[in-house]
Amino acid sequence: MKKFLLSLLSLLAVAGMASANTATVTFSSLGYSNGEDVTSVKVNDDITLVFDKGSNNNTPKYYNAGNAIRMYGGNTLEVKGAEGVTITEAVFTTDGSSNKFKAEASADAGTFNVGENTWTGSANSFTITNGSGSGHARIVSITFTYTGGTGGGNPTPDPTPDPTPDPTPDPDVTEVADIAAFLALDNNSEAAIKSDAVVVRQLGANLWIKDNSGWLLVYGQIDGANAPEYNNGDVIKGGYKGKLSIYNNLPEMVSTTNFVKDGTTTAVEPTLVNTGDADGEPLNSYIKMTGCTITGSGRNYTADDGSGEVALYTNSASFNVPTGEGYTIYAFVSTYKENKQMTPVEITTASGREIVSAPYFTPAAGVVDAGTKVEIKCSTEGATIYYTVDGTNPNAESAVYSEGIEINEDMTIKALAVKEGMDDSDIVSAAYTVFVPSANDAIFNFAEPSTLSVKYAESDYEDDGTTGNTMVNVQDVAFTEKGVTVKAVYTDESNTGTQARLYHQSAGTNSFRIYNKSSLVVTAPEANPITKVVINYYNGSTSYNKVTAPAEGEWNAGEWTAPAAGVSEVQFVFTGTQQIKTITVSCKDELSGVENVTVEDADAPAEYFNLQGVRVQNPENGLFIRRQGNKVSKVIIR
Repeated sequence: MKKFLLSLLSLLAVAGMASANTATVTFSSLGYSNGEDVTSVKVNDDITLVFDKGSNNNTPKYYNAGNAIRMYGGNTLEVKGAEGVTITEAVFTTDGSSNKFKAEASADAGTFNVGENTWTGSANSFTITNGSGSGHARIVSITFTYTGGTGGGNPTPDPTPDPTPDPTPDPDVTEVADIAAFLALDNNSEAAIKSDAVVVRQLGANLWIKDNSGWLLVYGQIDGANAPEYNNGDVIKGGYKGKLSIYNNLPEMVSTTNFVKDGTTTAVEPTLVNTGDADGEPLNSYIKMTGCTITGSGRNYTADDGSGEVALYTNSASFNVPTGEGYTIYAFVSTYKENKQMTPVEITTASGREIVSAPYFTPAAGVVDAGTKVEIKCSTEGATIYYTVDGTNPNAESAVYSEGIEINEDMTIKALAVKEGMDDSDIVSAAYTVFVPSANDAIFNFAEPSTLSVKYAESDYEDDGTTGNTMVNVQDVAFTEKGVTVKAVYTDESNTGTQARLYHQSAGTNSFRIYNKSSLVVTAPEANPITKVVINYYNGSTSYNKVTAPAEGEWNAGEWTAPAAGVSEVQFVFTGTQQIKTITVSCKDELSGVENVTVEDADAPAEYFNLQGVRVQNPENGLFIRRQGNKVSKVIIR
């Protein structure tokens, strides 16, 4: 009898196992367009998914970046089983560990484990709600385990998406008739524009468009990282949307979505104007000026065809502005505060030949670590770059650039770009100084955040809300090395801006980002005054130009040298975004990592520091510096 019962139980167990089904849906295989809203997905004949915006203004969307559906804070996912289906497990695959559901995500039935990206339970249907706030989960695929049903059918969107769908405005976003109506909105208003637009030009992060009512500059990333390139004449379907941003009196559209080409083109020609009349043209309009003499340097120039000067400003480090006579300038009308200026996008010689864009260097000139590799680039496709490192000007007999140039000693690189059928570029140069740290230096390596004295867990980082990169706010946080501290503070406490961040890009780079209206404060122990501060940026001279260093001392390309006596504290005021890789602080005398001892009370409490000078609350198993009153010693704790 026992054998019969055991055999029966075994048969029932096998039968139970046989009735379990699995089904996986991988969203990149369903044919979604980049940025397309996702509402309903049929996993198979047994399971259907319904995505909804919930408490967020944004509907869940599919993006090529990560090949995933993005569920924003407050979005919901309802999993619905067919009649007789009982779902027991749902395993989510997300794009990277930093793009999981938010910690507050929950399910109305069963248990949702955020850390493991897994739902377990026993239900015919259930709903998962992502945690509210900024950030999103990027869902690449979901695998379901369930009983009942047929197990038949293939994953499909419901309904099947149009390969080039017409953009549908979000019902929560205001609709306006055309560009002129958009420009009439209050600053920071968001709206969808119903009229079709035509692309005029694209240069870097700038995209100029127009319709029959006016001109508009679209700034920043459009519809994610894999947005297409745009050419003059491309028609954009009505329904594209974004936020109006007035930047130094120049209207721009930012945070843009729903940009869809309709496959047709309508060429846009510039308006021919004299330089003396150019500032009378509408903002963001496309103009052409001929017979111009160009003077200036860096990013600031003037052009004059004999009718009067007009200011030129290039906001692209890779765009070449030549100097001399007889140039034709294609530009867009811009402004900086109260003054009109032109943004050039193309400059040709009197013969009509284009000029090869001047080469540019990455990283930019300045102080670099030994072993740094400098790349030379040119935005003119197909151009050949010649370079020298001996101080002479390059020509067609010089070395041809093919790979990064390693910097192990102070060096000046000069470069020239040429292309058949075009005029040669200007010769450009970049001077590099190799930084050699010493025992008197405190080094803050923000490229390796795990080496910093103040550490943050991966769960502390949030999506930045625009690019899919992650960050954590660190305004007023003091990072300490060998008793030296650095921190970002608001320059004026009554005039705050974006908080400083530790920033992680999806490409793998980390940086300390400090924004406009903030300052970097560096403080050293009283007995070890600061002699030098070296700030190493990811974005080179772009940042050097946005720093106001103290009047005392000398500031040169990221390196500040203190007066002879040194200083105990120094403050650098920033007027633009800084992407800081490392900060190295040099001090007089060797840094011990422990600040000056002034307490002489023999009964003072003992304090412990690690060998990097960071205070340790409960030291165990290691070598530490012990300070009690005016006595400092090294101790081993086991």
